[in-house]
Order: sequence, then C-alpha cells, then structure tokens
Amino acid sequence: MNDMITFYINLQCKLISRKLKRLGVNPVLGVVLFSIAFILFSFMLFYKMEISAYVYTGIAVVSIFSINSSQRLGFLKEICGHTLWKIRLLENIAVAIPFCLFLLYQTAYVFSLVIFLFSIILAFTPIMRQHSVRLPTPYFHRPFEFIIGFRKYLLLVLFSLFLMLMAYKSDNMNLGLFSIVIHFGIILSYLGFLEPSNYITIYNKSSKGFLIEKIKTTILYTSVSIFPTAVIQLITFPTSAIPLLFIILIGLLILIYFLICKYSNYPDVMSLPHTILFITSIFLPILLFYTVPLYWKKSRQKINHLLQ
Repeated sequence: MNDMITFYINLQCKLISRKLKRLGVNPVLGVVLFSIAFILFSFMLFYKMEISAYVYTGIAVVSIFSINSSQRLGFLKEICGHTLWKIRLLENIAVAIPFCLFLLYQTAYVFSLVIFLFSIILAFTPIMRQHSVRLPTPYFHRPFEFIIGFRKYLLLVLFSLFLMLMAYKSDNMNLGLFSIVIHFGIILSYLGFLEPSNYITIYNKSSKGFLIEKIKTTILYTSVSIFPTAVIQLITFPTSAIPLLFIILIGLLILIYFLICKYSNYPDVMSLPHTILFITSIFLPILLFYTVPLYWKKSRQKINHLLQ
C-alpha cells in the first residue's frame, strides 16, 4: 500500500512538472511563483474585509471539493483500490494545510480547525454516483466555453452569490463589488477552455468574422451572468453605481482581450511568457497598443489556417 502511495505521489509530481514545462516555465520556479501568488492573494483578501475569514474558508472548501469529483475518484478507485481513502486523505490535507496555516497566522483558529476537519471527513465520504442527467445552464447551445465552464465551476458561481448575500446581510458595499469581480474571474476561467479544431472549421466565416462572433457571444452571456448580481448590488447599494459600471466595463474589456490572446496560441494553451505579458498589459495599459494588434494578427493567422 505504501508503494502505491509513493507511486501516486511521484506520478502527480511528474504530471505537474510536465504541465509547467509545457507552459514554458521551470517546475521549481513555477512552484515558487504559485506559492508567492497564494500568499499575496491571502493577504489581499484579509486586507480591510470584515468577513474575510468566511470568504477564505469558502475558497478552501471549494478547492478541496474540486479534487473530490466523482469522475476523478472513480478513476482513482480503479487504480488504487483499497488505498484510495489514504490518497484522498493525503490530497485533501495537502490542499487544506496552506489555508489552515494562514488562518492560524490570522488567529482565526476556529476557521482553521473547520477546514482541517472538513478535509478529513470528506476523505471518508462515499463517492457520489454519476448520473446521466445534465445540469441545465442559463446559456444556449452556441457558447461552448460557457456551458462547460458553468457545469464545471458551479460551486464557484454559488460561492460568488453567497458573497453577495453576505454583503447584503453585513451592509458591506465593497464585498458586493468584490463578489462581482470574483464572478468575472470565474467567467475568465470559462474562456480558458479550448474547443476542438472541428468546432472552428464548421464556421462559414472569415477569421475576423469568427473572432467578432466569439466576442459578441462573450459580451452577451457575460451580461446574462452578471445581470442578477449587478441588480442586487444596485438595489442594495445605490451609491455603488459608478464603481459597478467601471468594474463591468473593465471586466468585459479584459475578457475580450483574453479571448484574442487565447486564439493567438491555438491549439495550445497560453504559455507562461504570454500569460505574463497578458497580466502586465492589464496593469500597464500603454502596452495594449502593442499587444492587442499583435495578438489579433496572430489569432487571425491561427484561425485562417483552420478555415482554409
């Protein structure tokens, strides 16, 4: 059994290493950068937020849930057999520990204990059977990314709605705005999905027409997603109209920019250098005068290759 656990740990390390190398980053550097990003995010979340411990605990719970999907555990059960509960326990605790340690640093002892106990209890929870019933979505058949993303990240969507509810209960306008920012981040993760190339070749459009259609669809369905929470925010906090409008406009522009960047690398995912340039351009908008035309041209070249 110990040999199986050791084999599984080595296998996961190799898989992570390969994914990082595919993104063009050294595995050790990738782990260091991820650790720094996690620490910075944690401090930012706790900065001037009254219910940050609740939000942080929610993020931890969603993160632990994400590695306990029935499809993933069903596959592991076939490989690991009776060792599965040990692997689940090891993985759950590994995900929980960083959150627990930071909460201990923030003297939020009860929340840290809740996360730790939850990770242990979930490891011994029976695997839920998969059902053939598909979860309905608020989208039509066209937006490939939105349908897949909504079903995959439903817990995160519900979490953003929970934040809006907490903003209403605690009379915290900034928390409500933060929940909408989180929702834009979730939609950004939707757009990260890459459709098979035959999804593109069936379009009877030019590369320009294809990209414009994708942008229009993204704007439409992002508006559908954000509308309920935006209305609640305006009704609850009327004075937040201007910052809310600013967040929506900036959020839509970032989504459009990301969409263009994504297809400039198609059929591969965005490499680390491209991702860094994408993030840097957002914080230094003057770079957009260079990056937007560059990525637009590359995207059209990639798509033209498929449409020819």
